[in-house]
Amino acid sequence: MARRKAKHPKNSASAAERMNDEASGKRDVLADMPVDIMHEILLYLHPRELLSLSRTSKTTHSFLMKKSSASYWKESLKKVDGLPACPEKLIEPAWVALVFSTFCTVGLWKGHGPPSSLGILDAIVQLLQAAASGK
Repeated sequence: MARRKAKHPKNSASAAERMNDEASGKRDVLADMPVDIMHEILLYLHPRELLSLSRTSKTTHSFLMKKSSASYWKESLKKVDGLPACPEKLIEPAWVALVFSTFCTVGLWKGHGPPSSLGILDAIVQLLQAAASGK
């Protein structure tokens, strides 16, 4: 009788993959950093940098998408002169992605209703009006 292979979840890294990541230097540096130092660094980042950082690992993404991390996004948005305020129907990370990302963000809204219901079109109109008025 043939032995069955043990099934491993597709999303979990094998021990060999984890060892390769450690050997090649791929680590979540923020997870190893003291909280007070990480806090200070995050307060100095531009929204584009914060968005890029949020995409570096699942751990970092989860941390920066929590409601308790909204202050980092709000503080970073204050650094951009002439940027309209975040629309009421959007959270700050979504606003930053819409304004600063070079990727199409339509897929982010899938299953949440049409973009107009989320304030995306309103946000785009706000940006265009600010640009037209020279702000």
